[in-house]
Amino acid sequence: MSPQMATDEWRAVIKWDRRPSDLDTYGQWGGTKVSWMGRTRRAMGMKGVLEHDDTDGYGPETLYLSGVGRCRGPSFYCDIRYMINDYTESGRMKDISGAQVTLYNGDRVAGTWTIKGCPSTVSSDGNWWHVFTVDGARNRLKWNCNMGPEMVGEGGGALDLLHSHKNSTKLQKQGTVAASKAPLASRASSESKPVVHTNGADIVANKTSTNLVANKTSSASIVDSALNKPVTMSAGRGEKPAVFLQEEIMRFVRPRLRSQVGRV
Repeated sequence: MSPQMATDEWRAVIKWDRRPSDLDTYGQWGGTKVSWMGRTRRAMGMKGVLEHDDTDGYGPETLYLSGVGRCRGPSFYCDIRYMINDYTESGRMKDISGAQVTLYNGDRVAGTWTIKGCPSTVSSDGNWWHVFTVDGARNRLKWNCNMGPEMVGEGGGALDLLHSHKNSTKLQKQGTVAASKAPLASRASSESKPVVHTNGADIVANKTSTNLVANKTSSASIVDSALNKPVTMSAGRGEKPAVFLQEEIMRFVRPRLRSQVGRV
């Protein structure tokens, strides 16, 4: 991590206890998402980097943002939402994690929040925590979890957009998708058969990770490109940007997964 940041640079650091073992950082603006599936992303004049991904408890896990304030467009494309996901799906993140997030901007601490102090911004399934939102157009902290659920669009809450994730199929960190968390050299040397789970159906590509990477048909790449596809959901009172509508995403990506794996 850099010793000192400029005024348009931000860094969020999360620490937690031994359980759940794997809390994942998500930073999203518009259809651009930084996570373990895509650790560096650029869009709208801004850049996000997942600097460290911790998978065995405690953290720290860090997200770095730069160019904040350069975004030109509506809030959907400029507001950067920082959320934490319990990858283990324990449903008890609020009760057992002791998670704490500290946000730095330039040479100052912009805020510190604990999950126990923000129960209303944890999703109903207990696996998502919306911590803060940074205004990428004005380079300022726009909202934090101590303020209660953030309202989005026509009066809907940001957490409403996460509820559809509860019953959707979970992307596994084993097999091909797990390869996106490892260095490219490690993926190239792997001889395991990558597996992607889609609603109970296992797609096994009988090729090495080397061939998948060389042919640019990695299932992780296909899933990642689909996850970054902007989606909207009609909600009666207006259109809301769907931040994590995985069921809609998987409906788009499933046929592509099958066709691409079949070509390898």
